[in-house]
Amino acid sequence: MKRFLKPLAACTWTLCVPVLHAATPAVTFDCDTPAGHYSQWKVDRTAQPVRIGGTVRALELRKEDAWVPGAHVYLYGNDGSIVVGITLSGNDRSTATLSAIVRSRKEEPKTVTLGSIPWSNSVTFDLRFDGTRTIAITAGGLAHVLELPDFRPSAVSLRCTSGSFLFEKVSVTP
Repeated sequence: MKRFLKPLAACTWTLCVPVLHAATPAVTFDCDTPAGHYSQWKVDRTAQPVRIGGTVRALELRKEDAWVPGAHVYLYGNDGSIVVGITLSGNDRSTATLSAIVRSRKEEPKTVTLGSIPWSNSVTFDLRFDGTRTIAITAGGLAHVLELPDFRPSAVSLRCTSGSFLFEKVSVTP
């Protein structure tokens, strides 16, 4: 009986490993929120390295005093205690400000403005964690690199605030 269980266990393990590290199928997220609200799509991702890439397009911006319309791509780390990502935001329909952001429960958010890009077309984005300490961010032809020595991914998310945004061809890969 033991002769049959060992090959069966090995076969089961071999079949499961690719599933544990498989890429998330391409996602389309039609993110539509009223002014002063947000919505998000979030999925657990603890594999290292990890990459989230796709496109986002602003369909409608909804101004509100305290909330700026925006599209956000985040990589959560360390059980949600730190968030790293990109934000495309702006009240003006013609241009968006692209920022790289690091938020921690222990410190004030750190934001680096990378530049302005047009909202008029879809914006291609790519966020890559190399599995050690480097997070490379590109969006709309602009790029930035962050160094976070103790970062460990726990989830990825797409989020929008005060507007309607279409995220397309979004893939999350190890």
